[in-house]
Parts: sequence; structure tokens; C-alpha cells
Amino acid sequence: MDTLDADPGLREALSVMRQFLSDVVSPVQAADAVTDLMGRAPETASTEIIHWISTRIARAQGADVSMADYVYHAVSKLRYLSHLELIPAARLDPWIARVGRLLVDYCPQEERAALRENLEYLVLGQVDLEAPADLIHRHVYPLGVGEAAEGTDARLRRISLLEKRLAEAVRDPAPPRAAPEEEEEDAVPHLIANAITHVRDSGELERLQENLRALGIEAGTDQIFRRLGQSLPGWMIATTGDGAVDSRNPAVEAMRQLIRLAESRWDGYRRFQDMVQAAVEQFNTGSLARAATIFDLALEIGSSGSVEADAVAGVRATAHASLSLDQVRALARERDRRPLLVRVFNFFDEFSPARLLERLRTEEQRDRRRLLLDLLAVHGAPARRLAFELLGEKGLDLSADWHFARNLVCILTLIPSSGEVPPGEEIARVEALARLELPAPLVREVVKLAGQAPCPEAETLLLRLADELEEAAAGRPQMLSLLDRTIYALAQQGTPKANLRVVRHGIGGSSKLGETAARLAYLGSQDLGEDRETLSLLLKTLKNAKPKRIFGLTLQKNEMLVLGVIRALSSTPDPAVKQLLGMIASRYAEERFGKVAAETLRGFNVADRTSERTLAGDLELFGLPDLLRRLAGLKATGTLVLRNPKGTPIGTLGLVSGGLQSCTAGRLEGVEAAWQLLERPAPGTFSFQGRKEDEDTHLPEGGQGAKGGVHDLQEVLAEGMRRYDELQRARALVPDFALLRRKGPEPLPEEDPGAKALAAQIWPRTADGVTPEECEAACAADAYQVRRLLARWVEEEILDVN
Repeated sequence: MDTLDADPGLREALSVMRQFLSDVVSPVQAADAVTDLMGRAPETASTEIIHWISTRIARAQGADVSMADYVYHAVSKLRYLSHLELIPAARLDPWIARVGRLLVDYCPQEERAALRENLEYLVLGQVDLEAPADLIHRHVYPLGVGEAAEGTDARLRRISLLEKRLAEAVRDPAPPRAAPEEEEEDAVPHLIANAITHVRDSGELERLQENLRALGIEAGTDQIFRRLGQSLPGWMIATTGDGAVDSRNPAVEAMRQLIRLAESRWDGYRRFQDMVQAAVEQFNTGSLARAATIFDLALEIGSSGSVEADAVAGVRATAHASLSLDQVRALARERDRRPLLVRVFNFFDEFSPARLLERLRTEEQRDRRRLLLDLLAVHGAPARRLAFELLGEKGLDLSADWHFARNLVCILTLIPSSGEVPPGEEIARVEALARLELPAPLVREVVKLAGQAPCPEAETLLLRLADELEEAAAGRPQMLSLLDRTIYALAQQGTPKANLRVVRHGIGGSSKLGETAARLAYLGSQDLGEDRETLSLLLKTLKNAKPKRIFGLTLQKNEMLVLGVIRALSSTPDPAVKQLLGMIASRYAEERFGKVAAETLRGFNVADRTSERTLAGDLELFGLPDLLRRLAGLKATGTLVLRNPKGTPIGTLGLVSGGLQSCTAGRLEGVEAAWQLLERPAPGTFSFQGRKEDEDTHLPEGGQGAKGGVHDLQEVLAEGMRRYDELQRARALVPDFALLRRKGPEPLPEEDPGAKALAAQIWPRTADGVTPEECEAACAADAYQVRRLLARWVEEEILDVN
């Protein structure tokens, strides 16, 4: 104790580690504490873990969990920090090995050999590292590597509780809520998912299916997969870098368990088909996020060897025929949906980039080619890479098969470059296709690509084409159209040389080349203030071209040229530009070009004020987690307001550089409020109002915002979605609208001060009966913390659910 009193940092680190082992704090919060302990003697951590184990065993009151089980669980929880890349495995693993040896020596002699052997499995990464403390990792594997097997009595008791809840949910469904934003979801799929996660063999699964049938619930595996799909959240569940679905969502775990418990190869294949069909149904009914999650899981299972490779290949080769083509077509055109849609496409051979390109080569119908291009755009960089490789394929006569060549170049223009191939290389590969003797649609696509490529090679190609077209285009409509696109592409380049070429074309072009002056407007999207040569030429042209007044009469000289120059200067708030436009606006106020000059000046005034990004939409369409990922990726700064269908604000988040600076939801504030919004997704709308980023509100290095500072939004999201999954488990045992009454003695005091204070708030309310919603409303804590505490009391038979 003297050491702890003398070292408050050590005391804090040990306390946080205990709370992490008990699932009171998140892995992100525990990482710093464990890093601190790694710099101290391993006996420091092992002594604290032994004390934690002793407390847990005293609480377990005869449950079938041994000392070795708790040791194994503690070590696995600590190693989870390297799985999340919060602490490098190269540093964490040796420390865990030293602490583990001390803990093994503390166990009874007869448990040590098995524990040592199974800790080796852990080092090999073959174990589920995310189980909470009330689902203790066992140190033996009679049920298969990767299962978090709790005590048999506790597990069967939990299944019994869940079956009781199922019977109640079928017999007495929750009443409809008064407000549309509080619409009650069907509890049955969630209860089935939670029950299946606790099943350990095919016999237990069959008994559960029999009980479901007795309740009037269809219980074939196809119907179960369908219900599990309905219980998934309506947003994208993250995947790990290896493609595994990184979630402890009960429905995801239940699907894995159904495949794992298949009694034969045929049964495994049939269940895999049922799972894929459930995903197809979710997709066809518009639930893209749920479908993407199931297809991700199907890919993971298919590559794990759980189902025969030939069977998986057969499903991936044929199941696309069941997808709604109308849905595919509509979703492919919505850019915001593409990150989800590509995860659906990844499952199907028919939608792979290589297969889509094969079909594009031979497709004769124009609308089908357009669809194939949209589908390829969904894949992004992989499709672009393949198209670039095909453009350089030896023996391929692209000038002869110009339709396919055009489509390959079109893919390069549709999909933004990732920088994998330098733009100069891309232009060199397509330069041979930019010849005027080739079909104009092919050349036009090359011109479009060159306009997007910021490199000298693209500028040179466009300058050459502009010269050639000015010589050849007169009286030839297709060539004139191509000339127009070339001048536009030069303006996109934005280089002094390209800008000057656009101006010279606009002020000196022959009438045979079309409305050359109007093409000056293509420069209107860029500030020419730094390009003094181009700016001087435009100002000189405008002064000379503006009409002269003689005896009060305006003599029109070249109105189209005046309009073209004014529009070319519309994004150049240079003082000389403002002065000249101001004179034109006042002197020629009634003329068309005078009104355009005045409008341009007003635009300068608006541009001088802070530009603000605005975004608004439907929460059911985007999903709050996907929306927050998007804002984090944009490094957005501003205020996000969430409203229910009546328009009442239900949450407000302040963002700085894509980080969370503030949040309010009801009586909650800070990250707890953000977690609450993620735990309790609700229909409604959102609006994001951007603002200028303050100089002193940058995200702190390392992503951890101090209290009152800015928090890494990705970390807030990860923790909020973990809490969502755990809340679903707790709600299965303590359903909404339930009346909770005391059944047993007062619970033991909580270890964590925050949990102790929460229990002190809730326990007195249970004397006369209380609902979970009343408990949540009375506490300054998110729903996850409240419902998890109530669920534990129900499991320990301290509370009864009516």
C-alpha cells in the first residue's frame, strides 16, 4: 500500500486495468494504463490480476468457472489490445508471457499443464479475444477453437431466460409507441440471435428449434437466417484488414454458430445457401447495409474452410441471378451507396471487375454498356487498374475495336485516380488514340481524361489537338464539338500556358470555329490572380471590347466577347478586376453585360465570407455510423444536428477536423452522449452546417482528446457500436417495457466508482417496480451502462422481469 500511496500513477493504472478486465472501461481507455504497467515489474500486474480473480470467484457463488478459466480470460483480454493495434504485439506479447507464467504458478497444480498449453493457442491468435467478463474464456476447447465457453449452468440458465422472453414476446408483443420516431422493432429476431449464440452443439440447437416451433415460430435454418438478417443494424458493420467481420453483434455471431454446428458437409452447404439467400432478400428489399454485412460474413466463412470450397464457389457463381437488377442499377448510380454496394459485389463472381470488363468488350446494347460502366465505377481503384492494364495489352488493336477502347478510357475518367500510376504514364498510354482520323467519340474521351490529368504530358497533348482542330474543324460539326471539349479541357488544366491558349482562342478565333468568345467562360472556375499574363490580356481585351458612348448613345461593339471575358474573370477577385467590373456595372447598368458584371461583383462579396459546407438528409438512408464515418473522412468542421420525424432535435455534435469536440443528447454530454445516439438509432433527419476551423481546435496528436478537447471520431464510433451490440444482448434479457421487481438480496457493491454510483441510483427504484426506460431516464449514463447492470441483476436472480 505504501508503494501505491507514493505512486498515484501506479494506483490509477492498476485500477483502470481491473476495470478493463471487468468491461467497465473500453480497450482504448485501457491502453495507456497497460503500457504504464509494462514498464514495471510483472509481479505488479500479476498481483492485481490475482486480486481481481479472487473477487470474481467470490461473486460467482459456485458457478462452474475455475481459477485457470479466469487466468486465461484475463490474459486473452490483455492480448486483445494488440489485436486492436493499440499496443504493438512485439512489445505486449513478451510482457504478457512473463505475467502469464506468474499467474499459471498461482493456479492449482492440476490445472497448470492444460492452462500452459492453451495459452499457446492464444499466442497463435486462434481465440476470440472480445468476450466480456461475464462470458469467461475457458482454457479448454472441447467445443472448438474460438468459442468463449462460459459455465454450463450459467449458459443454460441464460438460454432458459431467453426462451422465456421469446414466449412472452410472442404471447404479448410490446404495445405500439405513440410517436412514429419511437416505433417498436420486433424483439423476436433479437431474442433468437442471442439464444443461438449460447447454443454449443447440434442437440441444443435442435431443442431450441423445437421450442420455437412450439411458439408458432418457423424454425428451419432458412427462416432463422431470414430473421437474423432482420435483426442486424441498418448500418455498415466494419471488417478487419483480413476481411473478417469485426463485430460481436448477436446476429453475426448466431450466423457463424449455425454454420459451425452443421452436422454434415451437405448440411453446411445448405445453411450457407440459406445465409446467402437471406442476404439477397435484404438487398432486394432495400436494406443494403444488412445485405453487405451478411455477404461480408459469407466471404469470411467461405474462405475459412467451414464450408467446402466447391460448394462456396458454386454459390458465388450462380446466386447473382436472384438479385434485383432494378436495385443494382439504381444503387450503382448513387455515389454515397457505392462503399456498401462494392461489398455486395465482392461476393459474386459475375460482378467482379474482370468479369464486368469481359462483358463490356462484347456487349452491343448501349444501355447495357452504360450499366456495366456504372458497375465498374462501384469497384473503384481495382476496376481502374484493370482498364489501364488492358489499354497496354500487347496485340490489342484499340483503334479497330474503338468502342471498347473508348469504354476503357471512360473508366479512367469515371473513377478518380488513386495515384498508383503517374498521370504522365496514363497519358502516354492513350496518346495514340488522340488522332483526328480516329472516331470522334474515342478522341473526345481521351480529351476528357487529359483535362483531368495534372501533368505536362496532358497539357502538351491538348495544345497539339487545339492547334490541329482549329485548322480542321471549320464547317465540320463533330470536329467543332471536339474543339469545344479540347478548349474546356485546357481550362481544366489551369496552367499559365493552357490558360493563355484558351484566351487566345476566345479573343482571336474565327467565326467558322463557333462561339469562341463564349468558351472564355470555361476559365470562370479558377482564380487567375497569380497568372498575371493571362489576367492582363483579359483586362486589356475587356477595356477595348466594352461599348463606347457617344452623345449618350451606346455603340455595341462585341457584346459576346465582353460577356465571355467577364465570365472568365468571375472567380478572380483581383482589385483591378473589381475596379473595371464596377465601372461597367454602373455605366452600363441596363445592359445585359452590365448586369452580369454586377452579379459577378456580388459573387466576390459572398466568396469573401467564410465558405460553409452544408449537408442534409434522411438518417434512415445514411445511418448515423456511416454518416459520421463520412464526416470524419472529410475532416469536416461544423455542427451536426439530428432531429426526429417531428423536427425536434434529439442530438447535436460539434466536429473539428473530423474529430468530436462536443455532443449533447438529452441530459448526456460529451462522448457518453455520442455513444447514446449510436446505441439508440432513431429515424429522422440530419443537417450539417460547416464552419471555418478555429486555429486552436486541431485534433491532438495521437487522436486522444483531453477532457473538453477533441476526440478521435473513429474511436468514438468503434466504442459506440460495440456498446450497441452489447446493449442488444442486455435488451434480450431485460426487454423494453418490462417491469422489474426485486427477487433476491441487495447486490454486492460494484468495484468501479461510476458503476457503484449508478447502482446506488437504480437500486432504490426497484422497490416498487420500475421499467428499464424509467431507469435510463433517471440516470446520467448511456443506455448500455444501465441495461447491462439490470441484465446482470436479472441473471443473478436479484431482479425478476414481468
